[in-house]
Amino acid sequence: MQEHASQTRDEIRSIVEAILKAQTENDYELVSERTDELTALIDEHEDKYKSYASVIKNSERGASNRKEEAQALSNLAGLLRQRLQDDMKQRNLMEVKASNYTIRIVKNEIPTVIVDIPAEQLPERFQRVVQRVESNKIELRSAIINGEEVEGVTLELGEHIKIYRY
Repeated sequence: MQEHASQTRDEIRSIVEAILKAQTENDYELVSERTDELTALIDEHEDKYKSYASVIKNSERGASNRKEEAQALSNLAGLLRQRLQDDMKQRNLMEVKASNYTIRIVKNEIPTVIVDIPAEQLPERFQRVVQRVESNKIELRSAIINGEEVEGVTLELGEHIKIYRY
């Protein structure tokens, strides 16, 4: 009995991992198939409600951890990009070859919107409310490019790092 439960847990874990991989690869048909397979396996299990609860809780915990990990990795990549760009600028380098990569500092094609006033002070059409009032930078950029002046807002062309594999 214990061996059967362990085997079922391993099968469930394997299917969940396959679902995660398929989601990562945006293969939604396979996600659907594997989800149906998971549901069928759980339904066959003697204590299916415990299995459902366990898979749901583990999935939610895994999703939460992955979001935190993804955000942490994204923050780290951003910090490293900025540090690399600063280092290259300090050495007056616009391009560097590093093993299989070419790293370039390139000018932004789309200007960054710099808002120097609180969003509440902007005209209403340049505001958006998520949980609080925020500036709508897409609308602001469009208006300023089209010649409109908005107090407290400017456009700024910056630079960013591009990493190419060769």
